[in-house]
Parts: sequence; structure tokens; C-alpha cells
Amino acid sequence: ERSDHVYPDLMNRYYWSEVNGEVAVLFECYRARKNNQLKDCKGYFLLEEFEAYVEVGFSFNEMTHWQGIVEHTKRFILSKVKK
Repeated sequence: ERSDHVYPDLMNRYYWSEVNGEVAVLFECYRARKNNQLKDCKGYFLLEEFEAYVEVGFSFNEMTHWQGIVEHTKRFILSKVKK
């Protein structure tokens, strides 16, 4: 956890998933200092097919579904891009 440099009333908490010793997905979640509740999260990962960096936002309540969020986001992007 660390304080947010832009919004001092927020604390950031980080989660990640590793594959073969490398970080494959990183999540940054925000919580208010006042009530200690986690609110919103952002996920960051690479879309290897295009060497593209992807950022997706979602509610902390959805964090247990992080793998589905990443996979659905990848499928959505790939379905919209012409090869």
C-alpha cells in the first residue's frame, strides 16, 4: 500500500499475477483513508498479439473475477481489430 500522490485522501493497494516469474497482470485498487473500504481498481496487462498495453477499470467487488475480466477484455479487443 502507498499514498496516492495526486489524491492524498486515497491509499493504493496492489495485486498481481505472475507467470514464469514475470508479472503478467497488475491491479491497482483505491481505498479512502476515512472508511478503509476498497472502491475501484484498474488492471494493466499486455495484449501480446499487438504488443499493446491495456488498462481496464472495474469495481473492487469484481476483483474475484479478475481472470474473466482480463480474458473478456482481450477477446473484445481482438474481435474489434482487423487483422
